[in-house]
Amino acid sequence: KELLLDVPLTLSDNTDYSYDQQPRYWVYGGFVFTPRKVVDRCLSRFDFDRLEQPNQTEYVRISKVLASSSNVGFHDAAMLIEKVNGQYFNDFNEFYRIINESSDPFVSLTSANGYEVVIERALATQEHDKLLKKYHMKADRSEDLRKLDKTLHTEQKNTNAKEK
Repeated sequence: KELLLDVPLTLSDNTDYSYDQQPRYWVYGGFVFTPRKVVDRCLSRFDFDRLEQPNQTEYVRISKVLASSSNVGFHDAAMLIEKVNGQYFNDFNEFYRIINESSDPFVSLTSANGYEVVIERALATQEHDKLLKKYHMKADRSEDLRKLDKTLHTEQKNTNAKEK
């Protein structure tokens, strides 16, 4: 039988593309990192329990590679990143924090299927300003990450003061 129903539409379709907001991004080692929202997943309880990161709210992807000697061989690396130096992260800010708080000489980015991109930290830092100038970039990160930097520096000062 035909059934007539009224279904209220309470949720709008969410998208990563927005015309009224500045994009979120970070350029490091010539790689352009951008976040992508994790859309609500319709999973069975079994599949949900098997998730490695059930609290993840954003993926991070390499959306573009700007040619430099710190990323030779990775010019086609467009991938979703699952781990940084073997560590999972839940959102773009945590991804950024893990890389910036690490003192390892290399940054290892791994996709879900095991593809790995390795960035030599010293070389990426050495070429950073030259790369921004070459590609006519005014800023290497979006405003939200600049605000996060201020928070990270304040936390670091407080940690150093407590240690003394």
